[in-house]
Amino acid sequence: MHNPNYKFSFLVSWCFLLSISIVVMVTVIAKGSTRKETPKEEKNATGGGKYAYSKGYEQKSVDYIHLVWAGNDKSPWKQSTSCFCANTSLHLQNDSVIITTGGFYHTYAQVTFMSSGEHEGTVTLVANEKMPGKVPRKLSEAEHRYGTVSMSGVFRLRHGDSVKLNISRSPSVFFSKDASKTYWGLLLLKQ
Repeated sequence: MHNPNYKFSFLVSWCFLLSISIVVMVTVIAKGSTRKETPKEEKNATGGGKYAYSKGYEQKSVDYIHLVWAGNDKSPWKQSTSCFCANTSLHLQNDSVIITTGGFYHTYAQVTFMSSGEHEGTVTLVANEKMPGKVPRKLSEAEHRYGTVSMSGVFRLRHGDSVKLNISRSPSVFFSKDASKTYWGLLLLKQ
């Protein structure tokens, strides 16, 4: 009735097609997809508002800045040369990072205090300090006597906002100026 060679030929053909499709998928994944999807509109579950999102696209640049101690009290921070990518919209100006693209930012800071004793050091991340027409906003704060203070958080920042790290301490409290022990930065997560 049925030719056994027909079944075998069909099975070999099917295996060949599956093998080819696996090779194509592995090649696409290895090279990375460069296809760009258009943003989609979806309803927000909390209020019926809309937000746009896109995924599956190749990001050509990152809004990221990493700052280290510059070595002087007049202008204490400088942009690190160890950044992994070109920064496109975050700028260091008067020891504050100026936000030119509004969105949700991951902020982080680490300060290592080196003197022990009764006095504490305070590390504060402030938005819009000394910005005309803007209300200063404390984003995060930590106190410590000796050791390392680490802070991180996600905050919504708007175009024109600024972010600054303040380290206040008594004259008897010192902190490490090593770039691997005292630093801070911002990374744009979503516009």
